[in-house]
Amino acid sequence: MSNTKELDMLTDQAGCDLPEVFYGKNKLIAVMPSKDLMIEICPVDAVSLTSFQKREAYLRPSADRRECTNAQDQKVLNLVDMIPSTLEVKQAEHWKKKDTTKIKDFTKIEIVSDWTYSTAYKGTYSFASSRLESLKNTTGLIVASTA
Repeated sequence: MSNTKELDMLTDQAGCDLPEVFYGKNKLIAVMPSKDLMIEICPVDAVSLTSFQKREAYLRPSADRRECTNAQDQKVLNLVDMIPSTLEVKQAEHWKKKDTTKIKDFTKIEIVSDWTYSTAYKGTYSFASSRLESLKNTTGLIVASTA
């Protein structure tokens, strides 16, 4: 579990608020050197896609179905193809219809992220060859090449 200092750092990295209990250091990394593919499941990346702004930035345009053939173009690998539907409590419609003009000091809150932490995250994909040195430095793992 991440401590307060780590949570502050990870919140900045994710670009949105994190749950109070968050395991930010956990990762699952799968590498397939023969295909030059690395898939990483990272909680910070997953939670960052609960931000509506980031979701929109990573939403793949329906006409954009191109191949990613080099390490400089890896963002294409990580675009999202769908956004989870908004989850609302049973009384949400009732409260949306409420006349707030008569409430003194009423402030409408801008909703900037999904309060349920539902995410379109499918993993972080990259070319293994572009990440092997970083993987070795951060985890100590050495991936044998099959090339």
